[in-house]
Amino acid sequence: MAKNGVKKWLKKEGLRQITQWARDDSLNISDIAEKMEISSATFRRWRNDYPEIAQAFDEGRRVVDEKVENSFIKMCTGYHEKVLKKQKVKRKEYDDRGKVTAEYEEFVDVEEEEYIPPSVAAQKFYLLNRMPDRYIPENAVLPPGNEDEEESGVVMLPGVGNEDVQEAEIID
Repeated sequence: MAKNGVKKWLKKEGLRQITQWARDDSLNISDIAEKMEISSATFRRWRNDYPEIAQAFDEGRRVVDEKVENSFIKMCTGYHEKVLKKQKVKRKEYDDRGKVTAEYEEFVDVEEEEYIPPSVAAQKFYLLNRMPDRYIPENAVLPPGNEDEEESGVVMLPGVGNEDVQEAEIID
């Protein structure tokens, strides 16, 4: 399947293309490998064998990771955002003597600053993952097969679904 050898991708233009594809958050490793006309396994092997390819890929992903991280921090802390809204206004036209000659209503665009409150679900996710010793309840259930592993990285909390959380409880 490797129609194009690794040498093409080790050149400056090839590495630049890998970085660009990696920046596209809609493309996964399989998609990038397909664009390179190689298998996913070959791409993974090349990433391990050629530091230049790994660096190009990681550089592109780092941009996306930073965007997601910044958005997540905003979700946890709340933020202000400018939004464009339509507002109805009354207009009057006057003649030279000050008499109203026309009266009408129209909609105009108005820019307003809106406060987006923090997401309790995002805060909970952050605290459970950054400080699990303080925030994971004693009744938390590890996924099957991980009962003996303290640092499995995945914790299932009873009664926590996809619904919006209205209140949060801090557990000491």
